[in-house]
Amino acid sequence: MPASISQVFAQRLREERARAGLTQAELAARLSDALGVAVYASAITRAEKGERTVRLEEAVAMAQVLGVELSSMLVGSSELERVLAEHRTALIAAQARFEEVRAEMTRLSIIVDHLEEQRAAGQEHPEMPTIMRYSSQHPE
Repeated sequence: MPASISQVFAQRLREERARAGLTQAELAARLSDALGVAVYASAITRAEKGERTVRLEEAVAMAQVLGVELSSMLVGSSELERVLAEHRTALIAAQARFEEVRAEMTRLSIIVDHLEEQRAAGQEHPEMPTIMRYSSQHPE
């Protein structure tokens, strides 16, 4: 049976608090400051055990204090790892595309600079640089 959203939140709260290196008392103190009301360590203990319902305002403040997105507190660790891996793969692909575009921008910049130099020198028939004869699709 899949875990309820409350159970997932309780588990993620424990994990993120530990990751942040905070005790339950330290998290409670930071939440008290963020919310402007007293939050006790016992409330954190009960929330982490799933014995206390967490109000939306509290959940938002917990995520902010812990430095995570609230949505990450609602997804189990294994699901979070899957989503993280998916986004890492997408990032690597985007970086590769970026490098291709940057190489093309460099090539075009060299061509433009070369042609502007020729124009400044008064050449009516520009000499085509070798780099101009190739596109990013056909590197030298």
